[in-house]
Amino acid sequence: MANAIADLVELVNTRIAPSSVASYVVQYGDIDMRVMAINVLDWLQRQRRFRNQKGLVLNLSFPWCQLLVELAHEWCPMAELFEVQDNVFNFKGNVGLPDRDALQAIAMRYQPVVRI
Repeated sequence: MANAIADLVELVNTRIAPSSVASYVVQYGDIDMRVMAINVLDWLQRQRRFRNQKGLVLNLSFPWCQLLVELAHEWCPMAELFEVQDNVFNFKGNVGLPDRDALQAIAMRYQPVVRI
């Protein structure tokens, strides 16, 4: 279950696409996949820090948002955990607090690198 988030962390930290998301990187490109992953991981980190239960609002004019909608529907590891309703990405209702905490803890492995 946590493989989806761990794969996104690996993608962002190493810039190498795990095999589970490689086809999406080919279809959407490395940059859009990376931007999508960073936004999801950042959202999960905010959820953990602030105990925020708000979903991630998506603007479908951005390619990374379109990619996230597709992943939430088609990529099984993510589709089991998340849903998109009314352009808002959020946990599915059947994902309990212990599972959410575990996913958020994995997302904390992503530490943005400041580039100057």
